[in-house]
Amino acid sequence: MAAGVAMTGRRGLAAAALMLLLLGDAAALRAERAFVPYQPPSLPPNEAAAIAAHGFAPDDVGFLVHDLESGEVLAARNAGEAFIPASVTKVATAIAALENLGGAHRFTTRVAAVGTAENGVLDGDLVLIGGGDPGLGADDLLALCHELRASGIREISGRLLYDDGLYFRHPAIESRQPLDAGYNPGVSALSLDFNRVQLRWQTNSGGGALSGYSVPPLPGLALDVAAQHAGGDQLWQPEQNGNGTLWRLSPRAPEGGASWLPVREPASAAAQIFQRICAQAGVRLPAPEAGESADYAGANAWNAARQDSQPLSEVVRGMLAYSNNLVAELVGLAAARSLTQQAQSLPESAKELARWWRARLPGTDWSEYVTLNHSGLSPDARATPSQFVAMLSAVDGRFYGSEGQRRSLESLLPAAGLHGSLSGRLANPATGLKVWAKTGTVNYASGLAGYLHSEGGKRLAFALFVNDKAARKAYDEDPERRGARMRAEAAGWRGRAKALEDVLVESWARRW
Repeated sequence: MAAGVAMTGRRGLAAAALMLLLLGDAAALRAERAFVPYQPPSLPPNEAAAIAAHGFAPDDVGFLVHDLESGEVLAARNAGEAFIPASVTKVATAIAALENLGGAHRFTTRVAAVGTAENGVLDGDLVLIGGGDPGLGADDLLALCHELRASGIREISGRLLYDDGLYFRHPAIESRQPLDAGYNPGVSALSLDFNRVQLRWQTNSGGGALSGYSVPPLPGLALDVAAQHAGGDQLWQPEQNGNGTLWRLSPRAPEGGASWLPVREPASAAAQIFQRICAQAGVRLPAPEAGESADYAGANAWNAARQDSQPLSEVVRGMLAYSNNLVAELVGLAAARSLTQQAQSLPESAKELARWWRARLPGTDWSEYVTLNHSGLSPDARATPSQFVAMLSAVDGRFYGSEGQRRSLESLLPAAGLHGSLSGRLANPATGLKVWAKTGTVNYASGLAGYLHSEGGKRLAFALFVNDKAARKAYDEDPERRGARMRAEAAGWRGRAKALEDVLVESWARRW
């Protein structure tokens, strides 16, 4: 036994010695390995070569690079041609809103009381009034409920009304986009949590009936698989019924899962959730009904609660970072209303801001500028690289917001390699934190516009678009456009477009 232990010990010592030797060799290798500084990749000799290398036709790409100090145009290609701008449109929306409303502007959601409150009972109606807050959340509704209780209201004898008449209502931003897309919700001056809900479903064990629920729970939101919908690969298809939206789930869907679905009647949904949250806060309210301003006008109407949004500059910063379509639409509607003092539809308000841009920059050619909404969620929108560079140049050096929160447009844009849609792009030393820009993407249309700090110390404004309008038209006309093949082809095109954008921007950063 002792001999065995001794042998084991000797073997252990030998193994330990060998390990130390190997570790020593590895340490020596690490010590000898020289640090090699970052080597930038070689770039194509010019823009035309880069475009061809990524598989695009010369007319598919347009750009303009402008020196903000000297005013010189450093590079241009198809700069006056119209392209589908996609979400780059949000730059135009952001500037128009900041210029017309001011960066310190706040959106207010109010609860008006009509009548007198005594012993905890309001003898009259209560009205939830939407002020177009793009970031209104369930936490804000809870704060309103707490304020109601603090004002002495525990219950009401009349009606709970809701009013979203500040803007026109829209069941979707773009009717031709998928109706089950969470990025294409209804638009209302009373919007909550970006007007989307998560529908969860699960097939009972044994393949029986389907059960499901929404988060947050909405009584008028249901799901059904009683009949196969005619949606091809589409997972969900909506139908309207007397209680709200009925979502039919494809029989080919997995046995369980969750989907973010758009809310088509945002004001009604927000009021339902308000009623439920107030009950938790000790304020009992009846089922909500749609109301009009005449329902709470008069001498006995008073403000029982209010919640203000973040400053517009912060709202815009989030919109540009995460490219939220609903936020862009509400911000654009607010800017247009400040110009007209009237409620307008999305197309009408988009045209109003286009008119404002034409008056703001009369030296720019606006003949090719077409907008149908404020988010860019439309394949029919058109803009030129020159127009976006003119916008970016016009507000360079301007600041928005109140004292202590003054922000330039550049500081509100995502930073390359760090923020939002640019967090994983342009992160190398030539461009990381040197490009502050907004991305834009729909199938067969991609873009990037913003500010660039070159290695030579120049401050540049640029706009860059890659489009295949023929492919986009074919995509829109194909009934199977949501099929796996079409999705794969569009994704491949998108990858090439983004790669080309990155190569071109890096070449500009390193050239000047």
